[in-house]
Amino acid sequence: DFQATPSLLVDVRPALDSPTEIVDRCVRMPYARHIAKNTPFEPMSMLPTTEMKTQVGESLKVWDNIQQAAKEKKQQAVGKETTTLPDINEKEAVTLAQNFASVLKDCREAQRAVDACESEEDMAKASMALTMCMAKIVCPLQHKALADTLNDDQAADSLLDAALENVSLCVESANERVVLANREHPSAFKDISK
Repeated sequence: DFQATPSLLVDVRPALDSPTEIVDRCVRMPYARHIAKNTPFEPMSMLPTTEMKTQVGESLKVWDNIQQAAKEKKQQAVGKETTTLPDINEKEAVTLAQNFASVLKDCREAQRAVDACESEEDMAKASMALTMCMAKIVCPLQHKALADTLNDDQAADSLLDAALENVSLCVESANERVVLANREHPSAFKDISK
């Protein structure tokens, strides 16, 4: 009935995993229904009704629509990913190059620690130390907020998590801007030794 309240009909039948379950299904339930007449249970027909058959077609159409919508959403997301980052002018490129040079110099030991890691636990600690070192130079505001949160004994874990995420996102963004600046203004990076 298409005018009725939407509902779902599920026919759940017991598994036939043991002889007892076979006896329940084939002997006890028919006995209870037909001879003792002590149950109102009416099993569904083993064959689908006409309405059920038409609903299969509807279900397939709905599934196709869901798949099509997901495909279109994915294509839109890919289109958004290819949007260009804002242009970087020469002055900003020079500042980014200077910061990059400072990171290379001041965070050399932290980078060596990352390179020398032998376990995932060591890698996590060393990576965080490197991120913090880089943040001190390229994301001073986020670095200070995280340091303040770490020093606050009353700070909630969620506040600490947010501060850590902000530092990581800022450093990641700074790295992307350095790559872009180097691509657009390679002369600003020519004197930087690795």
